[in-house]
Amino acid sequence: MVDTKNSPLYINQLIIDPRSRKVQLNGEDINLTAKEFDVLFFMAQHLGWAMTKEQIYNAVWKEELLYSEHSITDTIYRLSKKLKCDVSSNILKTDWGYGYRLIS
Repeated sequence: MVDTKNSPLYINQLIIDPRSRKVQLNGEDINLTAKEFDVLFFMAQHLGWAMTKEQIYNAVWKEELLYSEHSITDTIYRLSKKLKCDVSSNILKTDWGYGYRLIS
């Protein structure tokens, strides 16, 4: 039986391995904090889905979003920088007025 919850996820040149909690982009290791990894893995499990800040926060922090909306914004910003997201790669997309999505 295959354990899909803990199997590595492959999105183009991005590899996310939940067992080792390692991420590689174009064969290069990307160092992420625990929350950055959790957000990225959650979004990768829902590839292409538009997620609100509240949905991401509830899934990763496992509590209601009260005063920590900036936690999501800051985490997404750091992920974008580390994943070298720009107009050409655009792995992590902002849906203005709604939230974020991870795309292939």
